Amino acid sequence: MKFNCLLCNKTIPASLVSQHKKDCHNEYRHYGMMWQIGNNGKEGGSSKSKVIACPTLAKMVGVSMLYVLNEGFNPSGSMKDYLSTRAVSLGVQQGYKWYTVVSSGNQAVSLALAAQKVGGKVVIFVPASSHKIDFLCSFPNTLVFGVEDSVFEDVYTQFGLFAELLPGIYNANVCNEFLLSGLSGVWTAIRGLSSFPTHVLSGVGNGSYLAGFYWGISQTKAKHIPRIVPVGMKGAFPTETAIRKGQSIHEFKDLGVPESLVDAAEGSIAIGSYSMPQLIHSVVKTEGFPAGGLLNDDLAVAYEAILRERELLDAGAVPEPTGILGLASLLKNKDLFSKSSRPMAVFTGHAIKDLSNILRITDSKTGQKIRQLAEEHAANLEVFNNQPDESRLHILPKKGGSEQAVAIVKSAMEQSR
Repeated sequence: MKFNCLLCNKTIPASLVSQHKKDCHNEYRHYGMMWQIGNNGKEGGSSKSKVIACPTLAKMVGVSMLYVLNEGFNPSGSMKDYLSTRAVSLGVQQGYKWYTVVSSGNQAVSLALAAQKVGGKVVIFVPASSHKIDFLCSFPNTLVFGVEDSVFEDVYTQFGLFAELLPGIYNANVCNEFLLSGLSGVWTAIRGLSSFPTHVLSGVGNGSYLAGFYWGISQTKAKHIPRIVPVGMKGAFPTETAIRKGQSIHEFKDLGVPESLVDAAEGSIAIGSYSMPQLIHSVVKTEGFPAGGLLNDDLAVAYEAILRERELLDAGAVPEPTGILGLASLLKNKDLFSKSSRPMAVFTGHAIKDLSNILRITDSKTGQKIRQLAEEHAANLEVFNNQPDESRLHILPKKGGSEQAVAIVKSAMEQSR
């Protein structure tokens, strides 16, 4: 297996990926920057998602057809299961029992569930302000570290490579170059459609998802490859700036708008995006484009639109705020899509996991209807059966918390032997 480095265009054997990143791109080692060459002749597993044709929404946007790719009914309620399943599978093969991830919610939940199924344990790093901390502490196999006075990027920069500090912990972050191919089967959900989507839209907080979608379909002989369209919140979408400037990596120093205007989509507000090189490669290869400028109010408009689409209601396809960005962008950026186009918005996660933000940004009638739908259709998810346990939570200072975290995890690892 070989990889192409998207920063310097060198071909790197799998065994030298880590060394290449240290030697040539040490400043960006916490990014996913490699593109796997070839798939060893094996196609990835079939997607668990479902494509829903939405004629009412298509009329609202002014396109030929609008599809929704719903990932909300995966076991953990999000598309992160593809990455987490891959990480745990590779970890088990290599003898690991402990995994680590920096996550505002979905990836940590997904990893905790996947590891739990094989008797594994998960070390989670998250901003202490995250409203999903209680949820993360509900898993009996987690250690959760909340970092004070930090945004996601602060936490990721400090702890994205935490696995290097302790032997025996598997890195499940996007900087693990071997995880992207776990998304190779996502695109297969569109295979049975009579007319392929012309564009695929998803929030940039799920940039690895879009990159994996393209990676998977690029391994096939498919004649029609949709354009990759990453979507983001206004002032919190550095990928858009990178694409406009022709860069592979771009980071903001601060958010460009008050956080209160864009904070509902917690997983998609960013000053950096750590799958950016892979995502931008996919955008360029498919002649895609970014579609940003979203505010909380635009997400509210998208929730109101969902309630007009019978096909979505019957399927129980109601997303969390981070998962509705694609549809919100289609409704706001109609001029970017021709009348003959057939865009597909990805609902990347289930609404049941973030009802508080949905209720906050929508009017009472819309919010309560979404709550009702989410609760009715959440019975098959596997992640809502436990109560939070505060003993699993450890608060770290913004700076200098690494030694404390190492000591706590090392002690837990020794006790579990």
